Amino acid sequence: MKPRILILPLAGLLILSAIVWKQQQTYPPTDPRLLRYALQRAPSFEATETTETDRSGFFRLERYLGRQALILVFFDGAAGADESVTLQHLRSHADQIDARGIMVVGVSSALPQQNEKLDFPDSFRFVTDLPPIWEAHRRWNCFDEATEQPIENLFFIDRAGNVTVDDGLPVPLENDASALDRVLGIANH
Repeated sequence: MKPRILILPLAGLLILSAIVWKQQQTYPPTDPRLLRYALQRAPSFEATETTETDRSGFFRLERYLGRQALILVFFDGAAGADESVTLQHLRSHADQIDARGIMVVGVSSALPQQNEKLDFPDSFRFVTDLPPIWEAHRRWNCFDEATEQPIENLFFIDRAGNVTVDDGLPVPLENDASALDRVLGIANH
């Protein structure tokens, strides 16, 4: 009988510990430029990715929303991730980004076979948004309908799964190294 009596107080202590831990977590500071916009649940999408077993699979953004902070980098798939200044900057700060529990997701038209050859840290995922549909690009307002070309952009999704929006569309971060460092809380050396 005595062990049953302890279950309720132990459960309460466990819940209290989880609340205290959650309140002590630090999150990257918000870019002051984005404070004028509302926060909204990030629009989800599915894209093709290459898994560690060299088989193509599906990346579902919904799996990560509300679980960890994310950086979405829409880049030129024809030029490749190695030519993206933003991805190179993020790679140079990979240890700091990992320490903050942030995952970087590169989105482009590059084929999974091209992405599997990339030499990026494990916290970087690369997915293929296939033309002519461009589902992810369109949902994130990274597609120019007039020229039918994808647009390079950068977004931050907070740990709660929210992104800044304006008129229902996600607002990109300034694609500038110092602005990105501010948002991520990375100290410049």
